[in-house]
Amino acid sequence: MKSKTRQITEGAMMIACIAVILLINRQSANFFEDMIFWLLSLPMIVYVVRYGAKAGIIVFVSCMFTSVLFSTFTGIFYLFSALGIGLIYGYGLSKDFKNGVLLAISIIGHLVVTFLTAVVMAGIFGYNIAEEFVELTKALGDVGAVVDTKTLVMSVIALSYIGLALLQGIVVHAASHVLLERLRIKVKPLKPIQEIELPRWLGYPVVIGWGLYLLSGFGMFSKDLEPYIFVIYFIALIVGIANGLLALLSYLIKKRKRNLVMFAILACFIPGINNVVLMIGIVDFFWGFPPETGSR
Repeated sequence: MKSKTRQITEGAMMIACIAVILLINRQSANFFEDMIFWLLSLPMIVYVVRYGAKAGIIVFVSCMFTSVLFSTFTGIFYLFSALGIGLIYGYGLSKDFKNGVLLAISIIGHLVVTFLTAVVMAGIFGYNIAEEFVELTKALGDVGAVVDTKTLVMSVIALSYIGLALLQGIVVHAASHVLLERLRIKVKPLKPIQEIELPRWLGYPVVIGWGLYLLSGFGMFSKDLEPYIFVIYFIALIVGIANGLLALLSYLIKKRKRNLVMFAILACFIPGINNVVLMIGIVDFFWGFPPETGSR
């Protein structure tokens, strides 16, 4: 009886808090829905893990009825998507799905939402990819870019939207585990950073992409191919830096130099220095980092 009362109380509090967020968002001209609504997956995940999917569906439906009263269409959609992802993810957690499957659920869910809001219903949500395309193309033309700016701009826009969805999916996945552990709810622990390794074969396309980009700088390829080479290099750069960061973090944790972890993360975003992280990633792919003690 006590558990049932707590379940109803927590569900009512969750609905009330979401109603307040919806009201604040509407009064601020939908200022917050892009920034924080995707994080509303987290309370739904906790609720479903605690009380089950059936209880979560009841809260989900109640929240949607509340959003009809206090929100706009865009706010309703963002809330629906966030709570929907939380409901499915929470169900997976309660059924002991593998962490890889849970991460895939989170990332795919956010990719679908991004596609719907930025492409299918772009006009409703205030996105205008065509306008962004024109502005960026004009800006590159003004600075004298010599590559095929149209292809380059489309690649950058697509990668930025995809990157944002990936980041949101990863944050929800990691934050939900941290939150549940803080609440002393047993879930499968995330793999320690020291045990995370990207497949070794990824080192080959990273080196190829990096090499193609260097050769293009010497005019080895036609201008028509340069935008495609840039896209290949950009993907290789992300994969190489990600592996370099994993290797650095693992090394710092093993050496108990956790105070340097933040500097390692910041290094990935500093031009020039991130090339050092890239080289560490390439070394780790083939020989391990440091090479004499690497596990590769």
